[in-house]
Amino acid sequence: MTTYFTLASIDRVARNGLFNGAQWAPASPPRHLHAFQDIVRHWRTMREYMGEDRFSALQAALIKAGFNGYCGEPDLFCFTPDGAWFFAEAKREANGKRDRLRDSQIRWFAIAKNVLGARHAVRVYCVRPGENSGTAP
Repeated sequence: MTTYFTLASIDRVARNGLFNGAQWAPASPPRHLHAFQDIVRHWRTMREYMGEDRFSALQAALIKAGFNGYCGEPDLFCFTPDGAWFFAEAKREANGKRDRLRDSQIRWFAIAKNVLGARHAVRVYCVRPGENSGTAP
């Protein structure tokens, strides 16, 4: 699993090129990000599992939609040794009330579904406290 992959944080040259009609080319994260090396590693893993074409198509669509940084991203990119992968978002339920998806998440998830197809849509999980949850009574 990877988290905080900041898919829409790309270098200025690639962002400007995309908005000026240049053909999309694989971008890299801006070097000033405090977690630059982690993000590079996460993107490499995501490209390996998703494939370069899917990764690039999702990244370009998110940027064209105005996303920047971590905004709207699901909590996790999950993958298995057999090559299966998906995005996951966890929402917590407490006292009968469930966390809601933010507008930015709804937009991000819709773009992912549109670009990647329903099979790779973001999975949303509800985490409920219970006797096996590890939380104190």
